[in-house]
Amino acid sequence: MGAFIGGACFRLVGIVAYGFAGRFIFAIVGALLFVWLLKFIKN
Repeated sequence: MGAFIGGACFRLVGIVAYGFAGRFIFAIVGALLFVWLLKFIKN
């Protein structure tokens, strides 16, 4: 789920990930955004 959200957010901005390291970073950022969004909705 994190990779999907991270990839979608960065594609909207125009940033594209290449290789394993780029996709891994996008997945981490996406997972953090997902957790933040869940906490925001829960409250």
